[in-house]
This record gives sequence, structure tokens and C-alpha cells, in this order.
Amino acid sequence: MTLKNKRDKPVLPTFQKTTRSWLDARLTKIGLALFVGTISGFFFDWLTVPLPWMLGPMFVNIIAAMIGMPIVGPVRLRPAVAVVIGVMLGSSFTPAMSDQIALWAPSLAFMVLYLIVAAMVVVPYYRLIAGFDLPTAFFWHAWRVNGNDDCWQGNGC
Repeated sequence: MTLKNKRDKPVLPTFQKTTRSWLDARLTKIGLALFVGTISGFFFDWLTVPLPWMLGPMFVNIIAAMIGMPIVGPVRLRPAVAVVIGVMLGSSFTPAMSDQIALWAPSLAFMVLYLIVAAMVVVPYYRLIAGFDLPTAFFWHAWRVNGNDDCWQGNGC
């Protein structure tokens, strides 16, 4: 069967076009975040900041997102990246560091105290202002403290 005019041409379903444009937009935002992260990694390395390739991209991408740049991270890669970061940090510990554990006690105690105070401040806010019930308010606080903020910002989970 041959098509006799333009009207008889098959038309692609609109969802394919929408999906493709959404994917292109998301990849563009991820590409921008990677570009900003790469430039800031080099810059923080040049400044000789500790952990330049972790702190530089994190710091600059946060600022870029706060000023309204279309920055999105690849959310589905987060678990794999967490494993890589964990291995990198874990491999940096040496037996000589175990001698210094006693020196860390004050900062670890302060961290526990900070988490308790933060929960005491934020959980009532989520209950009274945001209208969450107690379990949701508590676990939402724990979720946000761990840096899982993409769902809230509408970037997808």
C-alpha cells in the first residue's frame, strides 16, 4: 500500500516525542551539572583545597542550584556513587589512624548532640507548620539530613 498524500502518513504517538524532549532536557541538566562540577574540581584543585574533586563540585553545584541554574544530578546513579565514595574513604584509613580514635570522641559526641538538637527543632516544625504526623516528620528529617533532597525538589527519586 502506498501513501497518496501527506494526510495518509502514519503519525508517531505524541508520548514518544514528549519522552524524548524530557530525556533531552534531563540529559542537558545533568551535563551542565557535570560540566560545572568538572570546572569547580579543577578550580578547587588549583586552590589546593582538601578533597577538591568532592568539595568543589558539591559546593559550586549547590550554589548553582540555589541561584536557579538548571542543575540535576543522575539520581539513579546515587547508590553506585555512594559505594565508590565509601570505598575511597574506607581505603584511606590506616592502622596508624586507630591510635587517634580517642581524639575523635569530642567531635563524635558533638555530632550526636547536633543530630538530637536538629531533630528537636525540625520535627516540631514539620508537625506544626507542614502538617506531617509524628513518624513522617521524624523520618522525613532523617531523610533530609542524609542529603536525600531530590524528591522534594521535584527532580525525581
